[in-house]
Amino acid sequence: DAVDKVAEDIKGAGKEIMVVGHLPLLQKLASFLLVGSEGSDLVCFKNSGVVCLEYNQSWKITWYVTADLVY
Repeated sequence: DAVDKVAEDIKGAGKEIMVVGHLPLLQKLASFLLVGSEGSDLVCFKNSGVVCLEYNQSWKITWYVTADLVY
């Protein structure tokens, strides 16, 4: 699915939210928010990974945790 609608909903929320989902949607969404293109593969998600994006005039990655860091 195209991620532009989800990105609009996130930007319109006006508060902190958590988006939970599956690949490839989350990877496409993160790329779209960060660089405006869902095909850039900027963030490489692994199973059970968590990435925190923060918006302050533009999106940036503030932290990223993979399952192998926890176990």
